[in-house]
Amino acid sequence: MRRLPLIPLVLALAVVAGWSAVAPAPADANGCYLRFLQGTTGTAEDPILIPDRAALTELATSSSCYLTDYVFRQTADIDLSGGAWTPIATGLAFTGTYDGAGHRITGLDVSVASHNAGLFDSLNNATVRDVVISGGRVVRTAGSGGTGALAGFANGSDVIRVQVDGTRIEGLTETGGLIGTVCGGSITHSRSSATVVGTGAVGGLVGAARPLCLVSVGSVSIATPADPVTLADSSATGAVSGVGAVGGLIGQFSDGTLERSFATGAVTASGQAAGGLVGEVLSSYGVATPAADVPSALTDVYATGVVAAAGGAGGLVGETEQGTVITRAYATGRVAGAAPTGGLVAGAYVVPCPSSGISVCSVGVAAAAPATSFWDSATTGQTASHGGFGSARSTAEMQSLATYTAAGWPIARGFSS
Repeated sequence: MRRLPLIPLVLALAVVAGWSAVAPAPADANGCYLRFLQGTTGTAEDPILIPDRAALTELATSSSCYLTDYVFRQTADIDLSGGAWTPIATGLAFTGTYDGAGHRITGLDVSVASHNAGLFDSLNNATVRDVVISGGRVVRTAGSGGTGALAGFANGSDVIRVQVDGTRIEGLTETGGLIGTVCGGSITHSRSSATVVGTGAVGGLVGAARPLCLVSVGSVSIATPADPVTLADSSATGAVSGVGAVGGLIGQFSDGTLERSFATGAVTASGQAAGGLVGEVLSSYGVATPAADVPSALTDVYATGVVAAAGGAGGLVGETEQGTVITRAYATGRVAGAAPTGGLVAGAYVVPCPSSGISVCSVGVAAAAPATSFWDSATTGQTASHGGFGSARSTAEMQSLATYTAAGWPIARGFSS
């Protein structure tokens, strides 16, 4: 099974656009007005306060505020309804720390045809925590770039306890309920109930997550490795739809760690590769030889949403590449579509060689996984899974503690069928 041929090129262009948005620029000569107005130092002990829309707008439009390592703390709920929102650091990136302190941002209304779309345009080596984005919509209408409620693009950043409730996200490639494209960094203890619609690499939480960014230097694009992505203790519950590489949690995932996370929303792809949790799992972003492949690891994860695709629909993962490791996972949602389909994993594909002189590319042969994962053969409607991933179980067995303890699951506190 081959993935859609246009996706790698379009995704590469999107990442270039995302990276160009995080290029540094000089700070304003007069410094951050908010800091001087409040007489603060902008440190964790003495943060710059964001009490209302006016202050958030000042942060959004002042490079001397967002191109710094200042710490900002939201002190009240902020309503952004009544007018279109221009993303923070449009065309550049936020590089400091934003602490939402558990407060809400409501009425977010973003519609762009260039740069990245979200509350923030991009995050670069930034930290965002304890923010709640409620309602509103984020729309990207044209061009390349990421789309997400929090940010279109995040490079080497940490996102902690960020929540998206009831927002509608509409983008093209690399569209996610929380962030469109994640390159390195981490997302922990975050969740989204957003409805997400896109084309390629579409996910309930993240559109695409990878350690490889393409940096545009003049007319040349250079592949620059970053640290592997870590996504943990997070979830998505909204419906997700697109063309290819569509997942309940992540659309396209490469060379990272995904653990203690789940998705429950319905997943629909008009093309190939749809999974209840992840649409596509790649190795080295599909550009390395097998010897250089870095395995992606999915541990303690599950998906319960209905999955449908024209091909490559899996209860947990749509399509996967060499080296993927899945441990202690399960899927229960109905799986429908043309072959291949799978209760846990639908299939693998041959990765086409890029025009980089590499003559031998990964052939998409996934290694057999330990027998620690399961799918419900009755509710999924599937009797097989690609590559030896998981085992079929009846509904009664899926609801029995013995199924999991026999497979070595460390269930220490309670159990509910």
